Amino acid sequence: MGSEVVAAGPSDLPSAMQSMPEWLRQLAERCGSERYSTELTASPKAIEAARAALPAACDALAGATETQRAGLLVSLLEHCVVASDHVLKSGDAVLIGLYWSAFHEDLSHVPAAILQAACKTVRSRPLPAKSVRWFPAPGDLLAICAADERWKRAAAIRHGLWRLAKATPERPREPLSEAEQAEVEAKMAMLRARAAASCEVP
Repeated sequence: MGSEVVAAGPSDLPSAMQSMPEWLRQLAERCGSERYSTELTASPKAIEAARAALPAACDALAGATETQRAGLLVSLLEHCVVASDHVLKSGDAVLIGLYWSAFHEDLSHVPAAILQAACKTVRSRPLPAKSVRWFPAPGDLLAICAADERWKRAAAIRHGLWRLAKATPERPREPLSEAEQAEVEAKMAMLRARAAASCEVP
C-alpha cells in the first residue's frame, strides 16, 4: 500500500496554530529544527508566548476519540473487502474485539482529521481492472498518516513551542561604558581612515 503525501499550506494547520502570530509560528519551526545539544535562548516575550500557545497546540494534535475512530473505520470497511479467512469473517466475538482493540491502540495518537484524510485516500485510490479494495491494516493507514504534511508541520510547530517554552531568557545587553564607547569610536575612526587611504589615487 502506498503512502500518498498530503501537502500543507497555512490554512491546513489546526485553528489553534492558524491563530498564532506568524512570527511565533516561524520561530517555533526554527526552534523545533535545532539540535537537542543546542542551548536555545529567546526573548522573554517569545518564551511567554510559546508557553501560552503550547496547551492549545497540544490539544489540537490530540488523537481522535475511540468513537471518532470507530466511525471512520466502520465507514471505511463499507468500501473495502476482507478475505474469507479474515478475523472479521470468523464470527468469533472475542477475536473480532481483539482485532478492533489493536486497531484503536495503533491509531490512538492520530488526530481525527488526519485519520479521516487517510481513510479518504484509501477509498479514492484508483484500482487496476479486476482488483479489489482490501481493508487496510493499521500500519497501512499509519503510513498514509505519517506522510500527511499537515500533521508533520503541526507536530513540528508543537515541538518547537515546547522547546521555546523551555528556552533560556536572553539577557539585555548592558550599555557601553564611556571608555568602551570611546574605544569603539577610535576603532571606527581608524577603519574610516584606512578606507579613505585605500581609495586615494597615487
